[in-house]
Amino acid sequence: NFLSAPFAAYSDREPIPDSAAIYFITPSEENLKRITRDLKDAMYESFEFNFISPIKREKLEDLAQAALAADSGLSNLIIIF
Repeated sequence: NFLSAPFAAYSDREPIPDSAAIYFITPSEENLKRITRDLKDAMYESFEFNFISPIKREKLEDLAQAALAADSGLSNLIIIF
């Protein structure tokens, strides 16, 4: 099954814990904070981040740390840049 439901990263959304999330996003501070919140809130079963511009190593490490800290049973995390 496939569901496509585009959302703005800053919009309020309900969790869909049995679905994968694919983000096409710029690595801005605001967007990274939202991603961190989505990880913490276990919004989705898995996450794929496709950054449309380069992300600094420090920010990438912060994102990885947030994924580990979320402790949400995250089954899959993919980061593409």
